[in-house]
Amino acid sequence: DDARFIGNASIAWKNDIMYGNDWGTGASVDIYDSINAKDLVSPWVMTFAIIGRLTCTNPAIVAHTLIAPILITISYSIYFLLGDVIFKHDVKKSAWFIFFIGIISLTFANTTHSQAAVSLVRIWQGKAVVAAISIPLLFYLYTVLSNRKSNRISVYMLILIACQSACFYSGVGIIIAGLISGPLCFWDIIVKKKWKELPMLLLCMLPTLVYGYMYAKIS
Repeated sequence: DDARFIGNASIAWKNDIMYGNDWGTGASVDIYDSINAKDLVSPWVMTFAIIGRLTCTNPAIVAHTLIAPILITISYSIYFLLGDVIFKHDVKKSAWFIFFIGIISLTFANTTHSQAAVSLVRIWQGKAVVAAISIPLLFYLYTVLSNRKSNRISVYMLILIACQSACFYSGVGIIIAGLISGPLCFWDIIVKKKWKELPMLLLCMLPTLVYGYMYAKIS
């Protein structure tokens, strides 16, 4: 993963072209024939190339040193917001919630594929950002939506943005965004009988449909 993700970002940073070269050899390639469709549809790693250009820093340093602590902070901030909703704005309980989240993460970060590992070690990778940020964010936004009786459109717009970002991070984010936001929001509409909000639900599903079609088309 490091070779592919950082390789693509580093080549783009050096040659000033996205996905124009093979990440393993550096040879010029046809973008649609030789590049993984997931990388084209979800070009998260190109963020490292852009930041690298703006800061005159190699994308490997950007990903492993600059971006990682920022993403970890965002991840824990989302968990704090989730705790704030669960414990009815009790800051002390929310802080304890974050503390136990940290303990769990440290305890189970002993493999490369656990939720804890992707949150602390592999946070810069697209699928890890989906696991550490997008998934808890979508659940947080659902809790906000389920507790709100009016002015719900603003929450739907935030869900739309969260789904869009999940699709941008990784190919798995395309599926996850729809699987989480679709059923949860639809269930909330059924329970509250707010049938007029069905168009908003379809709007939230739009990123999954569009990015999914793009991936299928390129593949």
